[in-house]
Amino acid sequence: MVTEWSPPTVRHFDDALFFISAAAVAFVLARRGRGTPWPAMLSLGVFFFLGLTATRNTLWWGLAAPPILAGVLKQDARPPRRQPAPNVLNTVLVCIVVIGVALAFPWSLVGKPSDAPGSRVTHAPPGITADLQRVLRPGERVFNAQEWGSWFEFALPRNPSFVDS
Repeated sequence: MVTEWSPPTVRHFDDALFFISAAAVAFVLARRGRGTPWPAMLSLGVFFFLGLTATRNTLWWGLAAPPILAGVLKQDARPPRRQPAPNVLNTVLVCIVVIGVALAFPWSLVGKPSDAPGSRVTHAPPGITADLQRVLRPGERVFNAQEWGSWFEFALPRNPSFVDS
C-alpha cells in the first residue's frame, strides 16, 4: 500500500529515471571497448538489484553507480597532468564557505530568545500535544500521523508513538 516500498515501475517518473540511468550505465560500459573489472560489475549488480526491490532503494543506486562508473572510466583516461600550485583565492573561498556553514548550525542559535523546547519545530501540533499530556497515562500508545511522530516522541517520551518518519 505504501508506494515507496513497492518495486519500481516505469509508470512513475522517479522510477523511470532509475531504469534510464541503469540503461545509460550499461550502454557506457558496453561502448567502452574493454572488459569491466568484476568488482565494479558486482557492485553495480548489487545496487541495481537493491533498487529493483523497492522504490525507496533506488536512491542507493543513484549514490553508488556514479562513483563506481567513474572509477571504471578513470582507468581508461590518460595519466594525470602535474597538479598546479594551490591558489590562495580558492583557499579563502573555502574558508568563507566553512565559516558560513558553521554559523548556520543549530549551536549558533543557542541563547536566542526562542529556546523553549519545540520552538524550532514547524509542524508540531501544540494543542493536540497539550490535550494528550492531560489525558494520557504513562505507557498508553499514541496513534499519530507520521509527520508528528518525532514530535510526540520528544513531547510525550513515556507514550509510544504509532509511526515516526
